[in-house]
Amino acid sequence: MRPSRVLLMAAACALAGMFAVGCANASPIGPGANMEYVLEYSCCVTDAGTTVWHPGQRVPLDWMASGGQTTGDKMVAQVSLTAVLSGPYRTLGDLNDANKSGPDQSHIVATAPVIKLSSVSVSAPVSVVTIPPSAAPGYYSLWTSAAAGGTVAGMAESADTIITIG
Repeated sequence: MRPSRVLLMAAACALAGMFAVGCANASPIGPGANMEYVLEYSCCVTDAGTTVWHPGQRVPLDWMASGGQTTGDKMVAQVSLTAVLSGPYRTLGDLNDANKSGPDQSHIVATAPVIKLSSVSVSAPVSVVTIPPSAAPGYYSLWTSAAAGGTVAGMAESADTIITIG
């Protein structure tokens, strides 16, 4: 045999061997299997757009899980839930221009503590953003984000809610 053909055959055999070992070590899928569930979270603020908020108020954000196993004590891929308040903006146009591709980092006035989940909770998580006592009247952007693995890469959802502070 030629040397290149011998090398090609050796590489093919090695690859087949690795594939067989990988299959033998694979985790079983089904009831009782040790697998991670992937959950997606979305967030909403009740009456956010119709309420005039005031400095010092606390804005509760109710997170809802969907997809995968949504109840019980199952392990999931870690999810980080965040909320950021930026503003004030004089007009809705100013708010929209400044927050086109995410929260306007130069105008962040408050953040909720990050919630990190690694198991499915029986009760829905709640984030709370406290409006600073010094917040000026105007329009504010309330960004929420749910991201797997602590980054917005992979499974992620983000949303922008406009609130008014009077």
